[in-house]
Amino acid sequence: ESAISVKKNSDNIVEAINAEDIGKLPDATVAETVARLPGVTAQRNKVTGRASSISVRGMSPDFNGALLNGREQASTGDSRGVEFDQFPAELLSGIVIYKTPDAGLVGQGLSSTIDLRTVRPLDFGKRAVVVNYRELKTGIDSGAGEGKGDRVSLSYVDQFADRKVGIALGFTKMKDNGAAIQRFNGWGGWVTDVPFGGGTVKTPGGFGSDTEQTVANREGTMAVLQIKPSKDTEVVVDYFKSQGDFGTYKHGLEGPVGGLSTGPYDSGGTLRTATVSGGVATSGTIDNFRGVIRNHAEAYQDSLESMGLNFKTKLGGWRAVADVSESKVSRNSE
Repeated sequence: ESAISVKKNSDNIVEAINAEDIGKLPDATVAETVARLPGVTAQRNKVTGRASSISVRGMSPDFNGALLNGREQASTGDSRGVEFDQFPAELLSGIVIYKTPDAGLVGQGLSSTIDLRTVRPLDFGKRAVVVNYRELKTGIDSGAGEGKGDRVSLSYVDQFADRKVGIALGFTKMKDNGAAIQRFNGWGGWVTDVPFGGGTVKTPGGFGSDTEQTVANREGTMAVLQIKPSKDTEVVVDYFKSQGDFGTYKHGLEGPVGGLSTGPYDSGGTLRTATVSGGVATSGTIDNFRGVIRNHAEAYQDSLESMGLNFKTKLGGWRAVADVSESKVSRNSE
């Protein structure tokens, strides 16, 4: 109902999601949450497989503007499109997506502007403490090895000095060792003629067989200090930090089949026994096979740190607003 109220009372065309309470957005990350909205879709990261980038009305994620409490955010991605999986949902109170331009927004995008909002402690009627723990399990009964992990979050909101001072603190930590995925390919589907039984039979030119697993870890921290000495004056200090460590690891075997050879160390061996159907060896035994053991790792670490100071006051018929902020990121890929 509160999200509908935001849309109804806005002067722009917007989509909104609001949490009933702190830490209660419906998904683990912002990318998964906003993908529920009309005209909004999530694109998955090539390394982690997790929902990361956001497309609005089918346009590229690079055309979005990303804000945190109204302030433009730097990107850990390969381009200007922000990767929204770095924002843990437990540390946010709401999300508003502007689908039309607004002169009051900084860092607007061509397709949309996505404003992520942390809590304001003086908006709460009393002290609030939320503790959340979840266990994760994936790939159940897949036969390739189950994945497991956990997610824990802690949030604290309180008010002091006759509700003139408020603080909000939040921390979340996620660890996920993904399920193993078995992948097999036949070197593009082409075949080769292999000597067998005084003639030739067709076999796959080669094969690759891998077991793939992703590992993901993320920690997020939030702090908000809100001071409101009077109804006309307000000071808000925000701090947000998120850092993650992700990797995809592949282990397996690759090589040519039968009489094919790709070099002195990659011999396809000799086809000794085979079941032949229509001139094609559908199964069999190969001697002196030399393959290549595959060990591939693709990993990266990222860190986002954002802070801001906002001051508002009203002097007679005038309203003064000052805002200072910084957003910086780093990413190391391997």
